[in-house]
Amino acid sequence: NDQVNDNLKLSDMEWKQLQQIIENVGDNKGGALTASDKEVMTKLLSWPSHLVFPCLDLMRVVNRSVKDAFTLQDTLRIAKTFSDITLNEKAIRVALRLWVDITVQYTEHCAGNYTELFSPLVHLVNKSPNEKKFVVTLLSKVVHNISCSSNMSETSGSALLDTALTLLGECELIDEKLRVEPKTHLLVAIGNVAYCHQGIRERIRDLPTTSLPNEKCRQIYNDIRSLCNLGN
Repeated sequence: NDQVNDNLKLSDMEWKQLQQIIENVGDNKGGALTASDKEVMTKLLSWPSHLVFPCLDLMRVVNRSVKDAFTLQDTLRIAKTFSDITLNEKAIRVALRLWVDITVQYTEHCAGNYTELFSPLVHLVNKSPNEKKFVVTLLSKVVHNISCSSNMSETSGSALLDTALTLLGECELIDEKLRVEPKTHLLVAIGNVAYCHQGIRERIRDLPTTSLPNEKCRQIYNDIRSLCNLGN
């Protein structure tokens, strides 16, 4: 707190509030967060990048310990903050795990907001090339898991398709041996959303040509093309 500008410092009241949040999490009390609690934690995200890690870690722990700790609107606001700050490698890893937790928690409720939820994480790929494999692999798993939802609307599926195609392009920029797993997850996700909705099949008739690292990926790719060409 002593290392930041006056406009970013926590007041005595905010500092006590933060300590109470930490104590509640440590004691597994699991009390709901107040709007004021969230304001304090969001304020910490404005700290310099080399100091922001503890706040991200706290938010990750709180999110896992407190039921419905953050609303969808909270997550979208935090997403904008992620997009605006420069994180170091340690903070990026914690931010990604936090964001994956939150994204998985809210994908059932966010309808067409997949793009809003994922864009900050995709943005982090560009900020930290050294983390690209980690980011792409993690997000690919999330996209795959979401695509298995049995009640996904066409709007949600279309937004998820956009994310999957973006990540598929990012796969080409990581080491060839490391792209097998994320590509497999992404191709399965594309196949899942195509199977569920005719409109999405129309969108991906011209599936971009992509390098296919193994037989499984080639089979999935060909299945998607066959499905979309059938159109029913």
